[in-house]
Amino acid sequence: MYALSVGRTFDMTLTEHIKLNLPRPTVDPQTGEDLQEVNMPKKKSGGKPPRTKGYSFERECVHIAKEAGLDAKRTPCSRYPDLRLEQRPVSCKRRKTIPKWIEKELENHDMILMRGDRGKIVQIKYWIP
Repeated sequence: MYALSVGRTFDMTLTEHIKLNLPRPTVDPQTGEDLQEVNMPKKKSGGKPPRTKGYSFERECVHIAKEAGLDAKRTPCSRYPDLRLEQRPVSCKRRKTIPKWIEKELENHDMILMRGDRGKIVQIKYWIP
């Protein structure tokens, strides 16, 4: 049972509470624990439009690679890799915008190598057949 900030109580699980789009409880009545500090499940965002956007970008990449004479195949119904290019796994990411500093660096250089602290090196380069 969870108490809402308006003082009413409901005999349901937190997940059921969230599915009904009720206001999230702020305090657990049994323990007095502040629930705002706890990681609670959040409503999923996205859905079909972002998925379609990703699939269309994967198909576009395969089409461009094949036109350039490369062996490319999209991997259907899987999470990784999105496609295989010359038998190498490739992950495709499409974003609303690419950071301006990356575009500016690629105007003057063929490739960018990046690494976060204690991370692996990442390669970024233009892919224009």
